[in-house]
Amino acid sequence: MKAAIFQDYATPVEIAEIAKPSLKDDSVLIEVHAASVNPIDNILRAGYMKDIMPLSFPHVMGYDVSGKVVEVGSSVQSIKIGDVVFARPNQDDAGAIAEFARVKEDELAIKPANISHTDAASIPLAGLTAWRADNQRQS
Repeated sequence: MKAAIFQDYATPVEIAEIAKPSLKDDSVLIEVHAASVNPIDNILRAGYMKDIMPLSFPHVMGYDVSGKVVEVGSSVQSIKIGDVVFARPNQDDAGAIAEFARVKEDELAIKPANISHTDAASIPLAGLTAWRADNQRQS
């Protein structure tokens, strides 16, 4: 599959052919219809957080995804093949800027039919950041 990767810290982003993520029991495989780029993608690529958030290489970019479920892990119960979803994958499953992305069942939601894949892929990380900031402000 094709994916946006970088080979090491502070190296250019390239589109490369890599292996499709392997399915885990608690995860689904999504055929990516849209993904978004966030500041964290370039912060990680620059190596600014390598001491607290080390990466393995090649690293696939992307923390927001929207698409269609094409495979379901053996312990997944609430999602089925064909469901249209959006998500913010965890650090180990990050890699949404690719043809396929692996996401844990509890990290995704059914995409509302009245929004596009592009709009859905713009929500998760920025939305969670705003929500957490507001909750911190109210504490």
